Amino acid sequence: MMNALKHVEYLVESGFTQQQSKGSVYTTVEIMNENLASKEDLKNVVHNMNTEFLVVRSEFSKGFSDVRLEMKEMENRITYKLSGIVVIALGLFKGLEEFF
Repeated sequence: MMNALKHVEYLVESGFTQQQSKGSVYTTVEIMNENLASKEDLKNVVHNMNTEFLVVRSEFSKGFSDVRLEMKEMENRITYKLSGIVVIALGLFKGLEEFF
């Protein structure tokens, strides 16, 4: 993350003692290691997100195919009902035609 030796040298040149410089750099490195994400951490997050997105996409795709199947079944039921209505209507017209 950072070049600790370079920072120790910079602090010594700026007037800090060797001990103060090392302590300051050590503390900074510890804080950074505990609180900042490393490149490996970010790669793991990206990998996990991509895996989760694949699962979600798969679930959506399955859900949509279920919806499509239900819509096709509904379309078939409507077609059958409309066909029945047309047959009944034609029968009524035929019956009325004979009546008049």
